[in-house]
Amino acid sequence: MEAKVCGSLLYAALTARWPAAEDAGLEPAPLLDGVACAPRQVRAGLPAALDDIACRALGLPAARRGAPPLHTAEDVAAALHATHAPGVDEPALPVAEPALRATPPSRWVRLLRLAPGAVLLAGLALLGWQVVDAVRSDEPSDPVRERAASPRPSATPVAVRPVGAEGFDPLGDGVEGVGGRAVDGDPETSWTTATYFRRPDLGGLKSGVGLLLDLGRAVRVSEVRADITPGADVQVFLLASEPTEAPTGPPATTVTDAPEQVAVDVPGDGAAGTPARYVLLWLTRLPPAPEDPTNYRGEVREVTVRAIR
Repeated sequence: MEAKVCGSLLYAALTARWPAAEDAGLEPAPLLDGVACAPRQVRAGLPAALDDIACRALGLPAARRGAPPLHTAEDVAAALHATHAPGVDEPALPVAEPALRATPPSRWVRLLRLAPGAVLLAGLALLGWQVVDAVRSDEPSDPVRERAASPRPSATPVAVRPVGAEGFDPLGDGVEGVGGRAVDGDPETSWTTATYFRRPDLGGLKSGVGLLLDLGRAVRVSEVRADITPGADVQVFLLASEPTEAPTGPPATTVTDAPEQVAVDVPGDGAAGTPARYVLLWLTRLPPAPEDPTNYRGEVREVTVRAIR
């Protein structure tokens, strides 16, 4: 309990959001899969060390891998002491103080007595300095511009790294290129289809061939971007389960004579979005092969997916 109280105050001082179930007079922290997002997912640019301390104190899964949880106020104090900035000994507390005033005093006074006063003073002083410094350097001074430039954290898309990718060829021999080359972060590598002769519609042999990405779990997909050989016709499907046959339903989008970069924005904001675990790029028409324009081949160099947290 001691560490969770300190962790909640630390989270509130960093983000102006409250991660616990109790009403503390602040907006609640945004959730991902029912768990509070890490502070750095709510406010960009926060120090990684403070983010990690808050996650470890609250038991959030975003804590640094291998780092032990923090169980007591003394644990939190020791972790904060290790991040203390030289020359900053007595900063003001303009951010933490309103958060304390907004809470029901009798309940939280009892809880805070579980933690040594020195721990809270040192921790909140450090937090106040960090937040004030970040606000002065990063945030716009015009409230109208601030509201326009700062979407709600729950609606902020973040990159999702696929856990796997493979060629998808249900209408052929089942094998079509090395899919992992399209998600390895290297634009010099790529996934390519087989070479089809004389006709761009895959030689007239089948209606399409694809690249299937596995995101590891269902997420609310907001955007798919692909660096692709120009000239292909591409359909993008967002699927809840792994497909075994050629797609038949309506795609999220269709791009004809695709440019070098295909960008698919999926409608939705806030908690909305399209839940999907799999993303399928389905090529129905291929561009000419560079070495022989009478033959046809598709190529995808890199695919990125973003989802709403």
